[in-house]
Amino acid sequence: MRDMLISDKQALLHSLATVQQAATDGWVARIPTAGQMLLGFILPFALAFIAIPLESLIYSTRTVGGVLLAGSCGRWRSCCASSATWRGG
Repeated sequence: MRDMLISDKQALLHSLATVQQAATDGWVARIPTAGQMLLGFILPFALAFIAIPLESLIYSTRTVGGVLLAGSCGRWRSCCASSATWRGG
């Protein structure tokens, strides 16, 4: 078993050492690199101008929603209290 593993490892190293570089078509091979450069330039701006203000909007919406919920609970409580008083309870 040990000999088989060693021979497999040697065969793998030999095949990796003898790999020829694939033929490229010039500009076609550079498309992924150009895409990465474009995304590397655009994504920081997208984060700065979209994601961070969106986070602030969500935080503000939570605050406003909490205030509205507290206000509606207070009105509901006063409404229930006034109806109990009106019934004589």
